[in-house]
Amino acid sequence: MAIVYQEDWVVKLQERLSEQTKWKDFMNVEINDSYVLHNPYRTDATVQTLTRYTAYTQAAIALTDETVTINTSRLVSEVIDRADLAQSGYTKQMESADHMGVMLNETIESLIYAQHAQVTDFDNASIGGAAGNITVATSNIDDIIL
Repeated sequence: MAIVYQEDWVVKLQERLSEQTKWKDFMNVEINDSYVLHNPYRTDATVQTLTRYTAYTQAAIALTDETVTINTSRLVSEVIDRADLAQSGYTKQMESADHMGVMLNETIESLIYAQHAQVTDFDNASIGGAAGNITVATSNIDDIIL
């Protein structure tokens, strides 16, 4: 009978979850086991002009800690019969862990794309105007960028 330690299973699953995907290219992805994520940051001071031998004022900065509470979870749970487990061998069990990582990545990707189905549409107000939506297309991309 093949013995699979929990650490092996977790490592294989984590390898797949850490694999680069398209949605990880444009998002800041952090996989962890925390319930609350902290994102501390500080504001920048303002650059000032200086005349030699004159007084200057120090700029105040602010320290802020934004937090995000992770309250939505996803899981993949499989029941494997002990006899099947014994006959499947170590490799098949690691393939199962790998496949779980694929399914979780695909689920997360679907959720992200469902929230941003129209990523090429943005409101004119977001770039300083007020005249409704702009749809990016090959015919107008140069007008938008230039």
